[in-house]
Amino acid sequence: MLRIMPDMQIPEGKLSVVITFGFSNIQSDVDNPVKPFLDCLQKRYGFNDSMIWKLELTKQKVKKGSEFITYAIDSIHGSDSLVE
Repeated sequence: MLRIMPDMQIPEGKLSVVITFGFSNIQSDVDNPVKPFLDCLQKRYGFNDSMIWKLELTKQKVKKGSEFITYAIDSIHGSDSLVE
């Protein structure tokens, strides 16, 4: 998986990560693949996942053989409004 992830510049500071999982089995839990996938992201892009302050997850039903994962990593703008 690490080899097929595109090059990306990770911003400094607090991060927001948006992930969509396309599952062919509607019974799949959206939370199960999160930690392993975040571990892949931090290994590929060289950041610590403790910098993730916002995580948005979406689950989509797809046909068998069309499973996918999409993601976006961005800085949190206006991060001063977050409670620390």
